[in-house]
Amino acid sequence: MVAHDLGYVGTLELTEREELTFATLGKLQKFHGHFFNWYDTRTTEPLLPQYISTVDSGNLAGHLIALKQFFIELQDKALFDERTIRGLSDTVELIAEEAARLGTIRQRTEVITIKHLREEIEASGGS
Repeated sequence: MVAHDLGYVGTLELTEREELTFATLGKLQKFHGHFFNWYDTRTTEPLLPQYISTVDSGNLAGHLIALKQFFIELQDKALFDERTIRGLSDTVELIAEEAARLGTIRQRTEVITIKHLREEIEASGGS
């Protein structure tokens, strides 16, 4: 949600990521409806010692309520607005910084010169 609010993740990517997350949650083993605290990220099996935390379950419930409200409000938000522009601007600025670092390491990439890359970044509104 925060990455979306900051303009770093678009609505489609956010929705797809959440769908994948909930699909994974649906596959996880639970104990009386509660998730275990630790799972193997490759097999999704609960790790030992198997531990249930009602505090963590409550935190998860609170986060799910916030996520639900976020998606309810999302349908009324513009797909492209100031937040998106700020996120893209941040991204272009970070690319410009990396391009500057590349210039000190190497004067030419495989396909395009660093100078040309910087000019393109500046032309698009980056630093």
